[in-house]
Amino acid sequence: MFLESLAVGPLQVNCYIIGCEQTRQAVVVDPGEEGERIVAALAAAGLQLALIVNTHGHFDHVGGNRLLAEGTGAPIAIHQDDAPLLRRSGEHASLFGLRTVPSPEPSRLLQGG
Repeated sequence: MFLESLAVGPLQVNCYIIGCEQTRQAVVVDPGEEGERIVAALAAAGLQLALIVNTHGHFDHVGGNRLLAEGTGAPIAIHQDDAPLLRRSGEHASLFGLRTVPSPEPSRLLQGG
């Protein structure tokens, strides 16, 4: 198993890259910003992004979604209850005087507690 943690974005959110050393497939959890840096870390590890997971929809956890999804074709997954917040991430960022790149719609809505 491959695991790397990157502190990304203006709030230095922990972003995790989790990969399988056999299949070379990876999951990125909470790509808060700095999508190019995350892509570079994936490439350096020889991993292909298979899924983007947002633990919740706050702007500081989703800012890299668009670059990663559009650049790799990886789907975005988030809990169904957080999808509305994901859609309003720009509004949320503006409350802190910040801006973020709007996230594409999630491909997978997760259920459960």
